[in-house]
Amino acid sequence: TKPIHIVILHSNDTHGNLIAYDKTNQVGGIARTATLIKQIKNENKDNTLVLHAGDELSRGDEITVCFGGEANMLAIEMMGYDAFTPGNGDFYYGVKNLIKQTSLVKFPILLSNIVYKDTDQRIFQPYIVKEIKGIKFGILGLGIIREDHPSSHNIKQLDPIVVAKKIVPELQKKSDIIIALTHIGIGADILLAQKVPEIDIIVGGHTHNKLDKPMTVPRKNGKGEVIIVQAGEYTQFLGRLDIYVQKNNSNHYEIVQSEGQLISIDGKVQEDKAISEFLEQYSEKLSQTIKTFKEDIPKTDTHDSPIGKFLAEAVKVETNSDISLLDLGSAQNGIKAGNLTLGDVYKIHPWRNQILIYQLTGEQIQKILTEKGLLVFGCEYEKSNEVINKLMINGKAIDLGKTYKVAIDEYLSYSLKSIKDVPYLETGETIDDIFLKYLKNSS
Repeated sequence: TKPIHIVILHSNDTHGNLIAYDKTNQVGGIARTATLIKQIKNENKDNTLVLHAGDELSRGDEITVCFGGEANMLAIEMMGYDAFTPGNGDFYYGVKNLIKQTSLVKFPILLSNIVYKDTDQRIFQPYIVKEIKGIKFGILGLGIIREDHPSSHNIKQLDPIVVAKKIVPELQKKSDIIIALTHIGIGADILLAQKVPEIDIIVGGHTHNKLDKPMTVPRKNGKGEVIIVQAGEYTQFLGRLDIYVQKNNSNHYEIVQSEGQLISIDGKVQEDKAISEFLEQYSEKLSQTIKTFKEDIPKTDTHDSPIGKFLAEAVKVETNSDISLLDLGSAQNGIKAGNLTLGDVYKIHPWRNQILIYQLTGEQIQKILTEKGLLVFGCEYEKSNEVINKLMINGKAIDLGKTYKVAIDEYLSYSLKSIKDVPYLETGETIDDIFLKYLKNSS
C-alpha cells in the first residue's frame, strides 16, 4: 500500500509578536502565519496537524502585555492549532493567569512534567491521542519553568526524561506515532531522543533554533531515527514537516520518509483578514491617550534612569510607602514628548511585576542597597566600594533602628538575599496598574 502523507506545521517561541515585529521589512505577525496555515490546510485536506511549542505569552507587543495573553490564545484557536505546550515564559505572569487565558480556548494544553508543589497534581493534561487518516498520533507535552522566578513559587518541574519514560509506554498502547511537543531546548531534545527512542518526532522550542532542515538522532537498535524540528523565533518562520507513514511487516505504522523546511513569514504573504480585524479591536483600546507630556523622559541603564525614577516615584506615592525599590530592568522604554497612549505604558513596563509591601528597618534597607543596583524613590545615598554613605529617607538621615514601609517589586524581592525570610503583604497590583493610576491621578 501507498504511504500516507501527513503534514505537521509548527511554531515556537513566538513571544507575543502578534503584529509584524519588523515593520520595515514586514516580517512576522500572526495574520500572515494564519494565511500560510490556511493555504497549507486547503492543499492538504484532513491530513494536517498544527502544533505550538510554547512561549507565546511572555514579552511581546503591547496587546500581549496589556491583555495578559487573552488575544494570543483566542487567535491561536482561530488559526486552527491542534495543541499547545506552555513554555517557561508562559508562566511569567503567574499560573492563575495562564490557566485563565488557556481556559478561554478548547484546543488541548499539554504539559506532563510541571506540577503543583503541595499536591504533585499536574496543571494541564499530559497528552492527547489524535487520529488523522486512520493513524493515531500520541502527542506528549514536556516543558520547563524558571524555578527562581516569582511565578514558580507554588509549582515545580519534574525531569522531562524521567516523566517521558513513564508515559511513553502508556502512549505506545494507544497510538501509532508518538510526538513529543516540547519546550526544553535543543540539547535536552537530543538527550530525550537518545534516552526515549520510542518517540518518533520531537517538535521543540526554548532555544530559538532555526533548523532549516530537521535534525535526526539515530536509534541504537538501528531501526530508523528520531526527528527533531524547531522553527526559530518571533513568528519569523512557520515550520513544516512532511512525513510518509506506512505499515511495516509487524503491522505497525512507521515513518518511511520525511522532509522539513522553514517557511518565511514576510511581506510576500498576505495578512489574513479575520485575524487582522480581530487584532484591530485590541489595538483600538490601546490607542487611547492617557496623558500628554511637554518633554521627553529618557531611559538609561543606570540606577538614576529618569524613566526608572518616574516609575519608582509612582509606586512610592500610590502605595503610600516611605520608599520604593524596583529592579533596574523595570523600565524598558522612555517617554517621548506628546501623547502617551495606553499601549505606550506597556512598552515602558512589559513585565507586569506585582508590588509587595515590606516593613523593614533602616539597617535592612541599607543592606539591600549594597546588594545590587536598583531604581529607588524616597531615598538618596552615595555608594562607593559597596559601602553606603549619607543615606537619607525623605530628606532625613536614616534611623537604622526605625521601621519603614517599603514597596518592592516581586521579581526583585526574589533576588534579595537579605530579606529572603522577611514576611510581606501582596498588593495584588502590578507596576503597570500602579503607574496608570499615578498618571491619571497626577494629570
